[in-house]
Parts: sequence; structure tokens; C-alpha cells
Amino acid sequence: MGRADGKDSMMDLTITIPGQPVPKGRPRFARRGRKVVTHTPKRTLDAEAWVAECARRVYDGEPLTGPLRLDVVFVLKRPGRLKPRRHPDGLVWAPKRPDVDNLRKLLLDGLSALWGDDAQVVDGRSVKVYAERGCPPRTVVRVQPAGDVPAWARDLADESLAAMA
Repeated sequence: MGRADGKDSMMDLTITIPGQPVPKGRPRFARRGRKVVTHTPKRTLDAEAWVAECARRVYDGEPLTGPLRLDVVFVLKRPGRLKPRRHPDGLVWAPKRPDVDNLRKLLLDGLSALWGDDAQVVDGRSVKVYAERGCPPRTVVRVQPAGDVPAWARDLADESLAAMA
């Protein structure tokens, strides 16, 4: 399922979630007399519970604190249309649905037991790819302390101030 490296498990926490990544489903609304009620789709609830279970198997310590970096690789089931002669056997970009931001939303909600508030996730990268030929779909997550604001972000923010002046 994953591992926690180093003396402090927060140094580098890696979680592998087996199965096809699931995007966050939109809430559904229904009218009950004068009231409007909402519910989350069962597929979303089940997927969030699976993510939480996989995370608990790797880390069951105190909630993580401070700003966090979350890097994710969503490995989707490889479609049959990726022919062996024209496409490499390794990972291949997946430019089709589901959207990477909806996959990330479900993941953040499922991992909520790791931290107090998903607003703590301030940095990170997400990629969406098709699986290697003959390999299963999965989601691989790495959680680390965020560290300092990266130089590229400071530079871009400074450039925007100059452009606004």
C-alpha cells in the first residue's frame, strides 16, 4: 500500500491506492416537499472511503500539521486503442476524461484524516497517465512538508506586481 520513510513519518509519506482512480462526483439535489436535500453519489463516498482506508494502512499517527506538498500520479486503466506498435509500453499521457482536478478533489477529501484541513495542502503536482502495458490502474500519492515558497513562484508574483504598476 505504501511506506513512511525516515525517523519522522512525515519526512516522506507515500501511499499507493490500488484500483481505477475515481473523480469527485457532483452532489445531487432533490426536492422533498418544501425542502431541497442534497446527497453525494455512492460511487464518490465508496471511493473516498477506500482512499481513507489505504491511507490509514500507511499512516495512523497524529494529524499532520503545517503547510503540505502533495504530489500525485493518477494511473488510469490503459485503453485497448493504444496499439503496441505505435505507443510505448510505459506510461502514456491520458488527455481524456476524467479531469485531473476532479480526481484530485476526491483524493483530498479521502485523505482528510491525515491532516486537520485540506487547506494545508499548498503545493504539489498532479499528473494523469495511462498504465504501463499489462499493469493495473492505481493512484500514487507522496505527502511532504511544503518547505519554502519556490523561487519560480516568488519570481512570477514579483513580475505580476511590476506589470500592475
